[in-house]
Amino acid sequence: MTLTFSRFQKAAEQRQQALNHSLGGWSLLEWSGAMCGEAGEVANVCKKITRTRQGIGGAWAERDRDEKSLLEDLSYEIGDVIAYLSLLASAAGLDLGSCAAVKFDIISEHAGWSGERLSP
Repeated sequence: MTLTFSRFQKAAEQRQQALNHSLGGWSLLEWSGAMCGEAGEVANVCKKITRTRQGIGGAWAERDRDEKSLLEDLSYEIGDVIAYLSLLASAAGLDLGSCAAVKFDIISEHAGWSGERLSP
């Protein structure tokens, strides 16, 4: 089965409710803060990947995992960002896919890109 924003958003909402943490249990600011915390973790892993690729960092770099492991970590952290972003959209009563499609189309138009538009 293909993963869609809609399917992901619905599953994230259902899991959140099953864990007894309703969407209304946090404010939009708290959902946003959780998402930003995960985005910070994405940035931290990217820093480590850069350090590994450039062979810099001295004692700090010695503690880093190998690049393959760091890329796996990055994929997990990106997943966390998307999960919290999805829950933020749900808490605000927004459809994540529509948010992404509309903004994509706006930027495409401003950039003069003639490729596919995603909004219905």
